[in-house]
Amino acid sequence: MNTFQKHSPNFEVEVISRGSFVDYVEDRAFIIETHTIRLNDVAMDEWIRSEAFNTRQTYDTKEEWLAYRAKKDAERKVVESKIKKAMGLVERNGQIATITDVHSEVLAVFYSYAV
Repeated sequence: MNTFQKHSPNFEVEVISRGSFVDYVEDRAFIIETHTIRLNDVAMDEWIRSEAFNTRQTYDTKEEWLAYRAKKDAERKVVESKIKKAMGLVERNGQIATITDVHSEVLAVFYSYAV
């Protein structure tokens, strides 16, 4: 199991648990991997700052709102790519990795691919 012992000035991810199962959709089989991870302080700060907290009502125009959303979506993609890279996950040929909050600095990563 990967672990980090202290907070560092670098972006770090700790994998605290892993699991996997096979799912069947019609005549195709998929491997679904689940990872529970913890972010260090630097990574968590980037994750939080990439969150879109404002609502549409915060902005006078739809264009301002869409620009804010596009900015936050781009920031989140950068953070997610750092997490995936730290975990060694590479998406290609239909492989999908999804990251979601669980609690505080703990996140879940779901990685699926056809067999």
